[in-house]
Amino acid sequence: MKFFEDIEVGVPKELGSHTVTEEQIITFASEYDPLPFHTDPDAAAETIHGELIASGYHTLCLANRVVVEEFRAKIAAVVGFGIDELTWHAPVRPGDELVVVSEITAKRPSESRPGLGIIENEVTVTRDGDPVLSYRTDGMVEREGGGRLD
Repeated sequence: MKFFEDIEVGVPKELGSHTVTEEQIITFASEYDPLPFHTDPDAAAETIHGELIASGYHTLCLANRVVVEEFRAKIAAVVGFGIDELTWHAPVRPGDELVVVSEITAKRPSESRPGLGIIENEVTVTRDGDPVLSYRTDGMVEREGGGRLD
């Protein structure tokens, strides 16, 4: 488990990848974003996209899964403050391999909670080296010796 003091700033890290399938796109969209170009390959063929595309929220959730498994679960994370600067740069299609890169861009000790620190994390999801999604998150991490939120 890494603590606030162990987290490096300014070092981009490739966390992992995920290849998106047509079945995943349709399943997610059917439940959470049921637009025809996410759920129906025939209808999607008639749109500007020309084929089925993943919901942007699906892409965000896929990225979050990789970030949690390969970063947050390995640090003494306490709480996240939200997502900022969320941008969908390009559509994601069946068969696309998405690569998730995370970079801590800043960190500082918490002024109000001495046992905690605040980190800023930029996440970029790429396909063939080009961004399809990017966002920034801020969150609290325990410092060596711990801290509590209450």
